[in-house]
Amino acid sequence: MNESIIQEFNNKSKTLYVFFGGINARIGMPPFEFYNSAKIIEESKMFVRDFSQSWYQSGLKGISNNVLSTAKYIKAVIDELQPENVCFVGNSMGGFAAIMFSELIALKEKNVSVVAFSPQTFIAPKLRKLHSDRRWQKQIVKMQIKNLLNKEMYLDLNALLSINRAQRDINIYIGKDDALDVIHANHIANHKGVTVHTIGGGGHNVIKQLRDTNQLHQIMGINR
Repeated sequence: MNESIIQEFNNKSKTLYVFFGGINARIGMPPFEFYNSAKIIEESKMFVRDFSQSWYQSGLKGISNNVLSTAKYIKAVIDELQPENVCFVGNSMGGFAAIMFSELIALKEKNVSVVAFSPQTFIAPKLRKLHSDRRWQKQIVKMQIKNLLNKEMYLDLNALLSINRAQRDINIYIGKDDALDVIHANHIANHKGVTVHTIGGGGHNVIKQLRDTNQLHQIMGINR
């Protein structure tokens, strides 16, 4: 299975969940994150993963070649499906993608929400250096090299969220003991419609704590 996207649609559903995968911590193909956790959800679902591991800046294998063409593809799927509600979900790099694409697609006529766990909100080298964020340095450098000629990159979500929108519902979940995740969340916390939820413990892998304490489904269910 080497697809960038898996779609599981329910014709009776009024809600579409779009799940974005994060950085693959293991050797081999990046997984479709949330696939098992989402089995309990009886709504339409779309799972997205980034084979290039470049915060979705390089597009999706076999589908698109940059952020905007990926956004266009996802919007076309949404337009065809015509759900009343759309929820973008992601963890870490996937959380970055969930926020980014929710802003770029900007579905004014629908109830749109975002659930992002421990997301990066900037990947710009200057900001990473400013905040001493040295995580995933190998992937960041690879992304920069791969996108030398790419003029359609989105490296700072603060700039993207600075565009005023009448409707925005972004919920960010972070472990309060992870200093860098706190910095990233605070980077966009002042924007209208952004709510930061701090969880005791869990670190960058706060999603595991929420899953183990049976809070994950409840959090995603709020946005149904």
